[in-house]
Amino acid sequence: MSPHRQNKGFTLVEVMLALSIVVSIVIIVWGSLGASFESSDYMRRSFDQHQQIRLAMERMSREFSSAFITVHANNRRNIPSAEELAGNVLAQPIDPEEEPPLPDDGSDSLFNQDVIIETAFVGKSDEVHFTSMAHIRTQRDEEASDQAEIAYFVRNSKRRGPDGRFSRELVRRADRSLDDDVESGGIIYTMIDNVEDVKFEYWEEGDDGDEEGGGRWTNKWDSRNFDQRGKLPTRVKITITVPAEGSTRRENRRTFVSQAPIMMTRILDF
Repeated sequence: MSPHRQNKGFTLVEVMLALSIVVSIVIIVWGSLGASFESSDYMRRSFDQHQQIRLAMERMSREFSSAFITVHANNRRNIPSAEELAGNVLAQPIDPEEEPPLPDDGSDSLFNQDVIIETAFVGKSDEVHFTSMAHIRTQRDEEASDQAEIAYFVRNSKRRGPDGRFSRELVRRADRSLDDDVESGGIIYTMIDNVEDVKFEYWEEGDDGDEEGGGRWTNKWDSRNFDQRGKLPTRVKITITVPAEGSTRRENRRTFVSQAPIMMTRILDF
């Protein structure tokens, strides 16, 4: 065998064939890894979305459960009479222009108190404002009780979603000091940063004589007005609809539903 034949290497065709095989393997492996990374990222973002909604639902349920209204230091416009509370007469609508009665002792203070507060439950289909005994003191020597004004509602966010539209967010408003307006004041912060819709429904119990107890869901509740004055719903249904994580199609949505029982459904007087 000649020495020239012993030192012969790969031909150009063999090198190109080997490189094409290696490149094909790298492309296949990289594609598999890329799909795995995308799947892992999708699962992480989906988990974060579910976790955010779960925590928000839990907090809302806890705070709804502690909702209350009381006669003490409250605006008398919102308080039913003893006859109404006893069920002897139907609640009467209140003229907003009519001045509430002064105390019998002739003093200038409305109810012999320097501060008039409003404890109420005011709910609509897309927002709710109420007083609750669910405030948690997180600072040492914080000058606050467990009472607070709380609200949930949806507003437009300043961020754009994947489809270029401004997204919407579910926010919570909390005021640790009760005042004369349950629908304003306090600090607002975001609970869920990307929602399609939030809906609240309120369970109104039927009369004792109704078959199987009766009752119905209603989209409005105002403990200050007419026949709902001095009462709270026994349950609140929360429906939150969010876009599927990573999808820009409006039909790809996820809906979460929860119900929160309210423990004190009648006005407190002690």
